[in-house]
Amino acid sequence: MTRVLLLLAIASLTSNLTPVWAQFTTSSIYFVPPPPPNQANRGAPTGRSRGGASRGSCQVSKEPLTAIVPATPNTYTQKQAQTSTNNTSEIVFAQTVSERPSFWFYVPYKLTPNMPIEFVLQDERGKNDVTSFTVSNSTPGVAKISFPATSAPLEIGKMYHWYFLVYCDSHKPVFVEGWVQRVTLQPTLNEQLQKATPRERIALLASHGIWYDAIAQLAAMRQTNPNNANLIADWKSLLESVGLGAISSEPIVNCCRVGK
Repeated sequence: MTRVLLLLAIASLTSNLTPVWAQFTTSSIYFVPPPPPNQANRGAPTGRSRGGASRGSCQVSKEPLTAIVPATPNTYTQKQAQTSTNNTSEIVFAQTVSERPSFWFYVPYKLTPNMPIEFVLQDERGKNDVTSFTVSNSTPGVAKISFPATSAPLEIGKMYHWYFLVYCDSHKPVFVEGWVQRVTLQPTLNEQLQKATPRERIALLASHGIWYDAIAQLAAMRQTNPNNANLIADWKSLLESVGLGAISSEPIVNCCRVGK
């Protein structure tokens, strides 16, 4: 009897020591947002996660141009509210550990080479880095925008304001905007990531608020195995966790390359 109790106690202790990263093996992947940074003299990192009405050569679509990034409601300060007819806005902000992260957007238009696209990255000093993209003929879907290898890496801890513009009309582009901050991995999380499987790494990154890397790694796996039911379910779960379930079934498309 004593031996049985001892074995049960050892089994119980072993189960309680299961690494945190191993708990993600079968559970859904979801995003846990970090607290938005308090920017001195700039306020909350507000933005625009969905574009306005279609113009020019962009056809009307059910879903608008959408930044695939977390967006949460934000209430203006009392002073701002007194001068605005709209007392709410969005916080469009997420973090990365990459020097040159990729950005993902749902583009609901059939893109052509005659439809210019730009990605603008603005640093804390207000300096703009504008990247133009050449567009191939592309069906509507989820598109990846990457930094050119020659671009300066993001500095750790700094906030960057980005804009993604589609020139359906040469004078009035449809656009979305948001913020990105590069951070360093905490030692404990870094150790967990080194021991984790690819899926577990994505789940760990997402649960620690590191959105840009989580979505990029999952998208890369989906592109390699587009018909994998588990990856499709993970993609749906991750997008639903940030309110983007409506576009989770849209295809990932190759639309753009750097250069005019």
